[in-house]
Amino acid sequence: MDDLGVWRYLDALGISPDKVLQKKDFTKMIHAMEHVHEVTLHHCLRVVMECDEDPLQESLPVISTPTWNSAASKREHPKLSNLLLRLQDFSTVVEAHRAMKAGDVGRLINIWKMWSIMTQSLPGLKHYSAYLPRLVLMLTCILPNDLAKLMRHNLLVSPSGRPNHFVAKDFLFENHNYWLKYFFTRAGIGTQIDRLKKLFSSNIPLLKSMFQSLRKDTGGRHVQQSHRLMLKIRALERFTQMAQDNDILDEIGSARGIGICGSE
Repeated sequence: MDDLGVWRYLDALGISPDKVLQKKDFTKMIHAMEHVHEVTLHHCLRVVMECDEDPLQESLPVISTPTWNSAASKREHPKLSNLLLRLQDFSTVVEAHRAMKAGDVGRLINIWKMWSIMTQSLPGLKHYSAYLPRLVLMLTCILPNDLAKLMRHNLLVSPSGRPNHFVAKDFLFENHNYWLKYFFTRAGIGTQIDRLKKLFSSNIPLLKSMFQSLRKDTGGRHVQQSHRLMLKIRALERFTQMAQDNDILDEIGSARGIGICGSE
């Protein structure tokens, strides 16, 4: 089994390393983790269903829950510990990202509870290891119920009002701050900072709606961008070839089907 981290996985998907490590772009990092997590699960499912060598199709195969549970209970291989640990760690990031997009604060707090324990063993996360458990305790135990509920439901907001487009409130404030910087840099030398703070700062949402209405009145079209992850058939085929060449599930050491599906 050849396990060299996620770089080979990203390369098989057609994502070069320089596209992932351009400055500190956490959004691209999360997208890369989500891509790797999904294609790894896809390959594991195909191996369990014994169709990993069949051509990929648009229609997805189906496996029943009892069959899957039976295969999982009979599968025991210590060489897969690194892969399973990575799947577990990446799953928390993917779950937190999707819970935040859906505006589900309960799911997000459940992930925060797991991270509160995980960060205690990571020496490079001093601030997170201290502040994240404190935040979870404040929202679940310390604050009164009504105040805690108010705080929980003010963590996420959907600026456009669309479902599955929730973001953290500080992200919304950063977006408003960008608009303030836009006015400041294009208002000329005589820009008054006090006027920006007192007049423009509190009316940024109104100004944004005015710009959008002006664009529509002049015949333009306001397009709301949605960045969705799409795995194409070609990318899945390349990943499947890489997974088989490098034996990421360590199938070569055991007979075909014995360790995976529990049948001879």
